Amino acid sequence: MEYFGITDKGRVRPTNQDIYRIEACPDRDSALVLVCDGMGGANAGNVASRFAAEGFVEEA
Repeated sequence: MEYFGITDKGRVRPTNQDIYRIEACPDRDSALVLVCDGMGGANAGNVASRFAAEGFVEEA
């Protein structure tokens, strides 16, 4: 099975603060698919969404 993800910065923000993670679970024939929305242009919103994604995947 193949997976892919894409995010878009939209029309208002100069950068994209969203992040996605795809973690294949071959032993279950499934995948964990996670999207963390950025913080609307807030300082370090991209860092916050990345930390949220990494933390979630580590605990899953």
